[in-house]
Amino acid sequence: MYTDKQKSWHKRRYQDRLKKRLCPQCGNVRDNEWITCSICREKCRKYSRGLTHEQRNASTNRYRKQCRENNICYRCGSSLRTDSHINCEKCREVRRINRMDADARRMLIKVNNVE
Repeated sequence: MYTDKQKSWHKRRYQDRLKKRLCPQCGNVRDNEWITCSICREKCRKYSRGLTHEQRNASTNRYRKQCRENNICYRCGSSLRTDSHINCEKCREVRRINRMDADARRMLIKVNNVE
């Protein structure tokens, strides 16, 4: 585990490299449209391909479990009114709209814009 001093140094180094338009992981020149350089992206891609589905989702599941325990929405971080949902009302509404097919979404937008 890192000490607080080491954590703050790593955060500063990461931010400094971003400001200098360098790859925050290795310090090499990064590609224009990416945060990391092509070498680091390829390393990450190779590592990720070797992981199982369960391993990829492990950190996400830990985060969601912590959010459930603290009674907060895992998408936006706002507090939940009830324990029965994992998302707040606003995030649930956004997801509901996004799941609609294109025609229903257009109709909903037209109705809301008229009123």
